[in-house]
This record gives sequence, structure tokens and C-alpha cells, in this order.
Amino acid sequence: MTTVYIDSETTVNETISLLFSKHFIEESNSNLFTLYKVERQNGNCIEMSVDDYPLILRILAGPFENDILFYLMEHGKSQTVSLEVSNYLVLPESMLRAFIDKFSYEEIEHIHTIKRKYLAYKQLLLRQFEIAISQS
Repeated sequence: MTTVYIDSETTVNETISLLFSKHFIEESNSNLFTLYKVERQNGNCIEMSVDDYPLILRILAGPFENDILFYLMEHGKSQTVSLEVSNYLVLPESMLRAFIDKFSYEEIEHIHTIKRKYLAYKQLLLRQFEIAISQS
């Protein structure tokens, strides 16, 4: 998460320029991006106009810092974000990667458990077939 300090007269374009300069990104690409306002309660993701003032919108949202968040994304990439997903947007990538690794490990373990049960059931059926064949 990156923080930039702006005043009430800073527009979306100026905010994007500040973000780009903070991360040493060429501003020639700035027209490909815009700020999106994400409302945490309902997951609405709204593309902001170049003339909007992010600080004014932030103040109008109320006193709670996490009620709305602003994200820099490509133009036209907006989609509704559920509350569950919006909670993960603020986590560092390393933590998200750890979640993925944990879920992958659990999935593999679940697959192995199912395979073991299948093999045990298969062996039981084969024994039952052998017993049935030997008795007839």
C-alpha cells in the first residue's frame, strides 16, 4: 500500500502523477490509468473522473479510514469487488502468496486422502470379488 499526501485541490490526474513519481514510473503511461474508489461495505468499484478530488471524496465518506479505499488501475478494468475480496486487497503480496501456498498444500493433502480411500475401497472390492469367485 502506498500513501501520498494531497490537498483538497489535488485532482485525480495530479494524484496519479504523484504516485508515478514516488515509484519512479514514466508519466507517459499515466493516461492508461485512473483511480478507482472502492467502497468496502458493498464492494462497489467506481472509476473516478480526471476532474474529481480524491481528498474531498475521502472526507465525504466519513471518519473511518477503511470505509473507502482508492486504487490505481487501468482504465476500464473496474468490476464489483465483494466485501470478502476487498479485505484481502490491503494485504501484502507475501501474505497473499502464503495463503495460496497453504491452500495448495491443503488441496494436495485432500487429494491424497481421497486417493487413499479409493485405493482401500478398491482393494476391499477386489478381495470380495476373489472370495465370491472362489466360493462359486
